[in-house]
Amino acid sequence: HPYMACGWSDSTRKHFISTHNTTLEGNPHGKQRWHEIDSDDFDGTEVCIHYTKRPKVVEDYFESAKVVDVHNHARQAGLSLETAWNTQRWDHRVTLLGIIETDAYHMWYTFHPQGKNWSHADFTEGIAEALLAFETGSKTRLKTTLAKHSSNHIDNCDA
Repeated sequence: HPYMACGWSDSTRKHFISTHNTTLEGNPHGKQRWHEIDSDDFDGTEVCIHYTKRPKVVEDYFESAKVVDVHNHARQAGLSLETAWNTQRWDHRVTLLGIIETDAYHMWYTFHPQGKNWSHADFTEGIAEALLAFETGSKTRLKTTLAKHSSNHIDNCDA
């Protein structure tokens, strides 16, 4: 793949390297600013939006980067391994189990007909209990677990 590099500056200079995009002009970046007004007619502040031109590669990066933040927030708030496992090491905080569980919840939420009725906490608890029931081979416990977490969510459970 060919590489492309560009720089862009709003308040600080940022550098981008990409294998797929363009440096053609994208939509401008708008920053809200407050300006103090001291005139005969009005004393106070007004809101202004300052626009900065930016290439398409920069626009795409900033529009997509927030997805990572949303996923991290869901992972940290949902499974919360970070609070149970007290560590400062990033490689211990960002666990594969947490990433997989959060991805599974997002898939459930997006594609299952009743997914939007489940909170992330309900989903996590249901998965944990179902895995424990499966591990012990208890079909009764598995059915009870699924029924408990599905009572208002799924019309028919065939465990």
